[in-house]
Amino acid sequence: MPRRRIDSSLAWMPARVYIQRDKYVYQPKSGGKITLCKISEGKLACIKRYEQVVESMDDRKLFKRVIDLFFASDAFKRLSVRTRKDYEVYRPVIVSAFGKMRPNAIQPHHVRLFMDKLAKSKGTVAKPANATANRHKALMQKICSWAYERGKIKINPCVGVVKLHEQSRSRYITDKEYEAIYDAAVPSCRVAMEISYLCMARISDVVNLKMNNILDEGIYIEQGKTGKKQIKLWSERLRKAVDDAKALPCKPGMFTMFLFNKPDGSRYAVRAIQAQYKKACVLAGVEGVTLHDLKSKAISDFEGTLQEKQDAAGHSNSAMTQKYDRKIKHVRSVK
Repeated sequence: MPRRRIDSSLAWMPARVYIQRDKYVYQPKSGGKITLCKISEGKLACIKRYEQVVESMDDRKLFKRVIDLFFASDAFKRLSVRTRKDYEVYRPVIVSAFGKMRPNAIQPHHVRLFMDKLAKSKGTVAKPANATANRHKALMQKICSWAYERGKIKINPCVGVVKLHEQSRSRYITDKEYEAIYDAAVPSCRVAMEISYLCMARISDVVNLKMNNILDEGIYIEQGKTGKKQIKLWSERLRKAVDDAKALPCKPGMFTMFLFNKPDGSRYAVRAIQAQYKKACVLAGVEGVTLHDLKSKAISDFEGTLQEKQDAAGHSNSAMTQKYDRKIKHVRSVK
């Protein structure tokens, strides 16, 4: 319910309508200002114009419509499966923050305010969730870039808004720690660890492996995030990991298409393996590590040049490979 006007003579004015100089101005919640008419035109003209403006401001005029169009576009469909899934998670947050605003009313300072608030709400005062805020901003910028190129907005409000600082992970899992976690893990987690480490693969790509991914040359893996296609050549250790995967318990007469399957033949969920891994870390007494750190360990342990590491990891650029390479370097001292 709108607040009462201090000046009772202005009680007739609709909500969010104000007098500015010689005009009646409407300030919608979506942002901006809309001039209704001059004061000299009278109350009826003001109310009539107000009703026309409110009626015209339906969802088709708001940023939510732009968001919906982007998610229905070919540009969105061309993104990798992993990226589309992530964007679907971020989408409600973007809609909640900007959906009811008029597209051209969104300014860079609104985006900055959104990022700052999101980082604080998803994290703590001491450790804000800057990475989360940056991921949401990346989606917002993607939407606005798409809309700007198609004339749906006049500016991209995300341009010039600097990302929040992210602290890069530097935790390296030593061989001794890996062995301790492996020994404490259940069979399904052991298989996931080995294939993830040996193939430098995300756990999401491991659980999606099917029997037809097993080739004479090695394991065919298409990365869900980047779409990179690779065949990981056989090694003695990798063959054993695949044999262990095939030996995972399955109900009698049950057929499965997945290499890495549950007893009922269905594939394991990523969260299930993450929970198994976390429990194994506790039992092994290893702290501060995540399942994704196995990929970093693999890239760090891989013997070769930076370019060779990049090719093996399937990264699109060397900068990303360098972030994953966490082993402390041994360099010659000055002679």
